[in-house]
Amino acid sequence: MAGAQFDPAAHPAPISHPEFYRPPLVYPDMPFHEMLARTALRVPERPAIFWRDITITYRELYAMVRSAAVGLQALGLRKGDRLCLLMANRPEYSIAWMAASMLGVVLSPMNPSYKEREVAYQLENSEASATLVQRDLLPLVQAVRHQTPALRHVLMTGSEPAPGDGGVVPFGTLMRAHSPVQAPLEVIRDSDLLTLPYSSGTTGLPKGVMLTQRNLVVNYHQFISAAHVTEQDVFLVFLPLYHIYGVALMGQATFSGSALVLMERFVPDEALSLIHRRGVTILPVVPPVLLAFAGMPGLSGALFPRVRHILCAAAPMALAPAKKVAEATGIPVLQAYGMTEAAPLTHHSPIEPEQIKLASGGTPVSDTEQKVVDLETGTQPVATGEIGEICVRGPQVMSGYWRAEAESARVLRDGWYHTGDVGYVDAQGYVYIVDRAKARSAQSTSACAAGSAPTAVSTCSSRNRRASATRRSPASGRFTCRTARSGAVPACTSRCGHTSTRASRISMSWRMSWPAQASMLPCSAATCC
Repeated sequence: MAGAQFDPAAHPAPISHPEFYRPPLVYPDMPFHEMLARTALRVPERPAIFWRDITITYRELYAMVRSAAVGLQALGLRKGDRLCLLMANRPEYSIAWMAASMLGVVLSPMNPSYKEREVAYQLENSEASATLVQRDLLPLVQAVRHQTPALRHVLMTGSEPAPGDGGVVPFGTLMRAHSPVQAPLEVIRDSDLLTLPYSSGTTGLPKGVMLTQRNLVVNYHQFISAAHVTEQDVFLVFLPLYHIYGVALMGQATFSGSALVLMERFVPDEALSLIHRRGVTILPVVPPVLLAFAGMPGLSGALFPRVRHILCAAAPMALAPAKKVAEATGIPVLQAYGMTEAAPLTHHSPIEPEQIKLASGGTPVSDTEQKVVDLETGTQPVATGEIGEICVRGPQVMSGYWRAEAESARVLRDGWYHTGDVGYVDAQGYVYIVDRAKARSAQSTSACAAGSAPTAVSTCSSRNRRASATRRSPASGRFTCRTARSGAVPACTSRCGHTSTRASRISMSWRMSWPAQASMLPCSAATCC
């Protein structure tokens, strides 16, 4: 509000003068894809994506996005149509995302480990007009197409035609068939819907989370500011791009000019090789990977020569492995906190080593407010350090759930999003997550609770707290841990019969290869995303 006075008490910070800590920012008044155009003009020959033996510069990425947008428009996609993405980490993800933004088409990412009924549910519920699917996952879509009458177009990665199905359009051929010179002209407003990721929120069946152009443009700038990202940074991204954590990494790169090194699944030896070869500077991980690093023989900073910090999110982090990695490598380990409904980032640890509190999800990013309310009514703020439900408010918070007005009204009250996470905020504004409100109110369900200082992150089941290991195709990237360790705090369960395991909003599972002594690592669950 113009003219409002700054109240230091309302903005606690880990530094002596809070008025200089994460101040309000100026956000560009432009759609997502325009940020790519700016970056391509600013650093055209900077690598945007490394994938397998391919390097794509920002100049090339922008041209491919324009070609794809022209092709999708020629196919018949129009503003407001929904396009589902069903694939592992590949360049097509970024290309399709930004091409859709250029047209005003709404993206809906899908978990590549989904089975037929889950694919059918999201295609039908989102009223998807088109889907872009990885070649070896095409049979999933073909098997359910009769259940999705709104689905008019099926596109497939690569340039080769689909055997026996002439109606499937190869995405590579589509791009090459259209010139980037005549990009489509569509009026895109900041209030237009950009993406529809699916989440079960705090309760119930998966729902589309309505995130606008403004939600994501703001949040990526909040991320860049909190993490001090520059165009010199390189991110290793094995975290799935269908997950909101992966989406955030992809989006911030578009704006900052940093590079993404894409992996379809986490393979330790390959990851370490890429960290060296590509000069990775920021390493986003989830707790199972951090735990694996802690158990590596010869762990030292030499394995991560240019990494300036390790960012751990998407699940409760075990403190002992985090401390071991930080001490052995000399690289700060940070936590971040957020959720799909906030695009996703709401909190990020300070990056200065003396201000890091490992057990905390960090402090609010710029232009983000937090409060803790009582668990009984959800209306009364509690005192500093007292347990309650975490609520957040900011320009990155969703406009609501798709086709779920009652649930939207339940979690969005007076501009505040009620996260369903139970925790507290300390005197310096650091947030700590200790439980799930759903777990407290419905102990018989497969809700999840995360301890404030868990000894390990583990999957659980409401029946026996054990989960069997699962392996799927390389495209699916699915990985689930075999058993919870003795004494560990439960951290995730399955949701609504879906294959994904999670602690709150969206799954973070992928295939993991590792030497025998570390092969059965805990899966990750998204308490943070």
